[in-house]
Amino acid sequence: MLEENVVRAGVTNCTTEEEPRRIIRDSGFKSVQMGTLYRTYFLN
Repeated sequence: MLEENVVRAGVTNCTTEEEPRRIIRDSGFKSVQMGTLYRTYFLN
């Protein structure tokens, strides 16, 4: 999988890592992170 970022000059991303985790948690789901060997790491 490749990551692609489209960035406009002079614009910064103000989202922290915790914000999407909170949104996922508030939606009733568990956030997970996958490693390079596709192992799943559950996050709080």
